[in-house]
Amino acid sequence: MVESGNSGKEWDRIAGTTQSLVRSRLEATRILGSILRSRAPLVAYMERAEHLFVSRLRHVDPDCRFIVLDYTNDKAANAAVLAAPQVVFTGNNDGAHIEFAATDAAETVIDDVLAIRFAFPEVLVVQQRRAHRRIRVVPEVPLHCIADTRGIMPFDAKIIDISLGGLGALIYDSGINLEPGTVLRGCKIVHPRGTVVDVDIEIRYTVNITLPDGSAARRSGCAFTGVPGEIEDLIKVFILDLEKSGDDRSGGAR
Repeated sequence: MVESGNSGKEWDRIAGTTQSLVRSRLEATRILGSILRSRAPLVAYMERAEHLFVSRLRHVDPDCRFIVLDYTNDKAANAAVLAAPQVVFTGNNDGAHIEFAATDAAETVIDDVLAIRFAFPEVLVVQQRRAHRRIRVVPEVPLHCIADTRGIMPFDAKIIDISLGGLGALIYDSGINLEPGTVLRGCKIVHPRGTVVDVDIEIRYTVNITLPDGSAARRSGCAFTGVPGEIEDLIKVFILDLEKSGDDRSGGAR
């Protein structure tokens, strides 16, 4: 379980088990959306209240800003959740065990119903029943991209997300306007290990955004096409499978 104030040690523990750390917000939205549709319960143990908070997702923000859970009939558990700096939820989705930490709990109203809103979780821990091969953690994100090298005016962009299935998002200069359906040919993405992956990127939508430094930029949702193995390798930068294999336990991998 992901405990507040002990995140470094906790990720070390997770890395020694058969887990997946999902930090791609697109993939997290897909998983949470599946839990929402299935009405699967989410459970949090509120130690101080000595109560279980058992609830269900009511809404998952498609822009990955927040999630909303229903209130329960246990007023003490509701109060404990609202007062907690962080709440750890566990649940199940399609045979996998899901766990995530949620912060910034606040009362909200959605569909004329009182509920509890949380900030969108930064990481989902997914434990699958099947075995996974070990993939080394690659911390350098976003990925640098030289887009449209086969076009008239190539430009720099940053790949900020790639989910399973090859869907993702990129950020680039606000002076560039990419219409839905535009295909950027021969995009060069620099992998953290130093190799360059050649892909085509199809634009699905474009929105204006403001970066943390206050400057304007554009963000486009997109689909990546290219050599399947290379696309999979890029996905691994954002979705990390971690398995403690027999070789690892014997000291074969460090």
